[in-house]
Amino acid sequence: MRSILIDTDFLEILDTKMYVMPDSFTKLQNAVMASTLSYFEKLLTEFVIVYAIFMAVLIISMAYFSIFIFKKLKNSMWNTNMLLKIIPPNILNKKDDDLLK
Repeated sequence: MRSILIDTDFLEILDTKMYVMPDSFTKLQNAVMASTLSYFEKLLTEFVIVYAIFMAVLIISMAYFSIFIFKKLKNSMWNTNMLLKIIPPNILNKKDDDLLK
């Protein structure tokens, strides 16, 4: 045991472990935390931007659908209804005739 305590290499390793390593680990831990926080902040801003773009595209497509597609759908339904009214009434049953009104 005494020979180990006299050995200078062992004492240098012990001093390094006692005095240098905790400071190094603290600096490393702080650097890792700062890097992780900046990464997640950057990731959060990118996700917010992507979500905002997605919502904008969704709202624009809904507006387009409600303005143009509904008009085309209404016209198509109107034309179909008019074509069904062309059918002579004597061909239809009473039940079918009530459905067309």
